[in-house]
Order: sequence, then structure tokens, then C-alpha cells
Amino acid sequence: MNAFKNVGFAYQLMQCDAIHEICDQEVYDMIDKVIFQTLGPRGLSQIISAGNRVTIKVNLVGAHLGARGEKGRAIITDPRIVRYVAEKVREIIGPRGVIKVIGTTHYYHKNPSLKEEATSFFWAKLGRSGNNAVNPYVDICYDGNADGILDGTSNARLINLDALGENERFCRTISLNNGTRVDVAFPKFLRTREEAWRAREPNEYTDVFIGLPIFKTHGLMGMTGALKLHYGIRSMYGAHSDAGRYGHNGIYFDETGNMHGRHNLVDYLCAQHLIRSYDYSILDALTLNLQGPALPMGLITDIADTDQKADFILTNCIMASLDPVALDVAATNLMGFDLRSIPLLEEAKKNGIGETDPAHIFINGDRAFSRVRLHLWNQFGPDKYPPPPRVGAMQLKKTQVDPDFNIFLYPPKKIGLHRYIFKYRIIPISEPDKTDLDPSIKITRVEIHAHKILLAVRTVGDLTSGELIIDLNKDEFSLLRNTALACQGHAWDQYFNCRAGNESFIYSS
Repeated sequence: MNAFKNVGFAYQLMQCDAIHEICDQEVYDMIDKVIFQTLGPRGLSQIISAGNRVTIKVNLVGAHLGARGEKGRAIITDPRIVRYVAEKVREIIGPRGVIKVIGTTHYYHKNPSLKEEATSFFWAKLGRSGNNAVNPYVDICYDGNADGILDGTSNARLINLDALGENERFCRTISLNNGTRVDVAFPKFLRTREEAWRAREPNEYTDVFIGLPIFKTHGLMGMTGALKLHYGIRSMYGAHSDAGRYGHNGIYFDETGNMHGRHNLVDYLCAQHLIRSYDYSILDALTLNLQGPALPMGLITDIADTDQKADFILTNCIMASLDPVALDVAATNLMGFDLRSIPLLEEAKKNGIGETDPAHIFINGDRAFSRVRLHLWNQFGPDKYPPPPRVGAMQLKKTQVDPDFNIFLYPPKKIGLHRYIFKYRIIPISEPDKTDLDPSIKITRVEIHAHKILLAVRTVGDLTSGELIIDLNKDEFSLLRNTALACQGHAWDQYFNCRAGNESFIYSS
């Protein structure tokens, strides 16, 4: 398990219909669950200590967009997630610690919560009053009293990244794996403590950097998650030798609608993460935004009708990981897109930012991930799920949503003291007498579990049949010796579909 990149996954299946809403406590429970899955019983204390400075990056772009009564829904990071995570951080760091919640407001003023600016933190909320007004007694707001402090009990300071001038940014030239050199103007307060001391600015640092991206398609990147969330850190119109956010590094569309220059934006995002990536990311997948967030070409602010309803479905999931790339790979699969259509993922892998190989990414919950995806297909497909094809994204086929395979585990053979060998075979469910799987299915990992403990794993070679050895002499399995173990095979494909097969028993002695 240590070799895997762990992705936490929690969900609430909709039991009523397509518009069923889960309650706030269910959201908080899912956050607790994915934190436990990825960080263990110590939770955020595993990466955060008392007195730390913690920065939380949210997706704020578009708080003024959406239908009346649901502004920002499926466009900005849900404020319930932001506030709950910030309050958990405050419990750990104590009153002497510092929390900053940073976002992009599209204006230069230092005040992050200007009431006269429709894109400010003041207007960011989960609306429950049925209108566009901000009512902190009914709505769940970022900053309902416009004091520049996140609502709730965290006392987190809100930061408008677009108000940072050149004197608040440092510029660094990053050399990428492909030989490209990229100039990046990065906020000084996002340096590590050691970097700040070396720069003789000892108070300009962040101990732990947390990303809270939202589950959206994107007109330029195909999908937006933890990797794309970094783009809001970039200055609006440029700083130092960095050209700035507008223009997206020269991306343009020709008269036929074809996109050009996407690799430039991919390079910039990789360069940003090489300066400072997230230490931990929690993905707001309560909704899936199909139009990223407002229009097919990814336009955000310059639209004719800001009351246009955001095109989203309820997915009611939360995901988390220490690895932002692995998190985005899992999110891309849950979104229904082919990984090969999202070039940012592979470039991030080549630059050492994170893992993209499904064989080395473990999603908690075994069959839960594929069960949720099948549920979304049954409820929203084929018109809404997977999202309609757009620039930079391709759908998975329906056959890949619920693939036809299972794993059969033969009775074990004892080969030594507390050592056993299992033979297995991957078979089609519909025709178990056949040996050939559908060619669209690629088995990426085979495992054996007992009592929810992973005993053996194989990720290399032709995995459609073979052997796995269980060695209970390993220290971590000491409590399983001299017991009867019901062993079960698990097989995963390239889209994180997991199938659990029959049980076969070991009588360890």
C-alpha cells in the first residue's frame, strides 16, 4: 500500500430523484471520511501542527453567475466545505496560528469583500433565501458581514489574489521536462518557511498549502481540479516577466473552432506546481458542472446574461489526496473522460508533480467508485453524463461505465510456514466460460484482501491470469497468523472499476 497514491472517496447516493439534496451534516461527514481515509486517525494533524501558517486556495471565479437564488452553485467551492475545513485547521493550529483563504476576485482593491463588486467574497455563498441577496442568517456565506474574515469560527483572513502587486510577488524561471523555460510570478506568502528565511522576509511563508477545487469541465483543459486550481494564483494582467492570466498564454481558436496553443497553458500550470504544489487537496464533487462554469468555451465573466443557469448535475461526492495529480486522475475518471484527452495530467507526471497510472492509484471504497459512476449514468445518461463532448475532452463509452469482468480465485496452496500461493483468473461476467475479455478493458491491478486488509497485490505484466503469494510472516500481518482467513480477489481496470470475486479460505498454522 505504501507504493500507492491514496485517494479518499465518500459519497451519498441520491435515493429520491435527480434533484435530491443531501444535508449539511452529510457533507461534513464525507469530509471527515476522506480525511480519515487519506491521513489516518490523526486527520489533518498528520500534516498540520500547532502554530502553523495554513493557506487554503478556493475556486471563487463566478460567484455572480448562475440562476437567481443559486448564484455560484457548482461554480465556486461550496462554502460549507471551506468553512468546515478552515475550522478543523483552527482547532489544530490554535489562536497563534494563521489561516488565509485565497481566491481570485477580478478586481485590484485589497478589500476581498467589496459589496459593489459582484465577484467578491461577499457575494460568494450557498444561497438558501431564494433570491440574489446575501442573508448570512439563511445562506451559508463566505463573508456575509463583509469584514474580510471567513464566516464561522475559524477567523481565517480572506485574501484577494488579484490585489497582490509586484512587491508582493517573486519571479522564478522554471525549466520543464520538455525543455521549456517558464517565468512565474508567485505570491511571496506561499513560499516555504525556509525559502522565506533565505529571502530575508521571515513572515512571508506558508507551512501547509491546501487546495479546495471544484468538480468542473473546462473549455481549455478538459477538466478542472487540483492542478488547474493553481491558475487563480497567477496575477491578472502580469507581474515582473510573467504575462498574467488574461490571454491564457496565447491560447486561441481559429475560424473553424479548433484550439491552438493549449500546451503553453499546460506548461505554465506545471511550472506553478513545481514552485509550490498543494500539500493536501479536497475536491468539492457535490456537483458536476457540465459547462465549466458558464459557457462552452470556458468564458467566465463577459457574458450577456449573468442569470443564466449553471448547467450542472448533483453528484454528492467528496474526494481527497496528498497527490493533486492522482486526485485529478480519479476525478477525470469519475467525470467520464478519457485520461488521454487531458494533456495536463501526463505533463504533470513527466515533471514529477504526481502519479497518473491507475495501477498505482488506490481509491478507497473498492466498488463504491464504479457504483457511483454507474448510478450517475443510470440517472443522467446519456444527455448529461458523461458531460457532452467539448474542447479538450472525450467521453468514455457506456460499456466502460460498467465493464463485463470478474475475478475467480482458486483454492490456495501452502508453500511454507504462513506462506500461500493463489492462482486467479479474470473472466467475463456474461460468459464465464470464455477467457477473452472485451478489448476495451485493461486490468491494471489485482489484489487479495482478508478482513479488509490488503495481503498481496500485482500490477505488472498480463494481469488477466496469474499467481499471488501471501506471506503472513510479514510484521504487519502478525495478528492474522493461526487464524482462518476468508480471502477475496479484487481486480481493477483502467477506469477504476473494481470487481470483488469469490472467497477462498486459508487456515493459517
